[in-house]
Amino acid sequence: MRPFALGSSIAFAVLLARAAVADLSFVTRTDFPTGPGPTAMTVGRVNEDRFADLVVTDDHGFSVLFGSGRGTFSTPLAVRGQPRPDCVAVGDFDGDGRLDVAWASGIEPQVRVQRGDGMGGFGTPQHLRTGPHPYTIWAIDVNNDRHTDLIVGHGTIASPEAP
Repeated sequence: MRPFALGSSIAFAVLLARAAVADLSFVTRTDFPTGPGPTAMTVGRVNEDRFADLVVTDDHGFSVLFGSGRGTFSTPLAVRGQPRPDCVAVGDFDGDGRLDVAWASGIEPQVRVQRGDGMGGFGTPQHLRTGPHPYTIWAIDVNNDRHTDLIVGHGTIASPEAP
């Protein structure tokens, strides 16, 4: 089982919060399609507008769904990549002011980083070595140098002992 996996459905839901103080409730739920076999997702502004966009990994790479600012998202724009990504993060890894995408598959000991073009497109992946079986990834400045770093959770999954 992958930590933070989305499961085998091909949609995600957005729950819009009410604008009331001290009220933990949501107004509506809307489902949006994704690519086949979604595994993880993250949020960022990948096309330089002021609206949150979603990046969702799936069986064939990842998809970008551009936010409208009204709680809706575009049809998925597919970005192909193999092997199947299990986790994803967005951040400005190259310092150009545009969000890039980093993703990993538990199959290979590496993270792939694809530079964003600011319009929602991404370049050829650069491969960075990690430990075995990466399963989660975060983008954050961990050493306070104003550069986005990557934290990658990795390890092996123990198989159950036979009785």
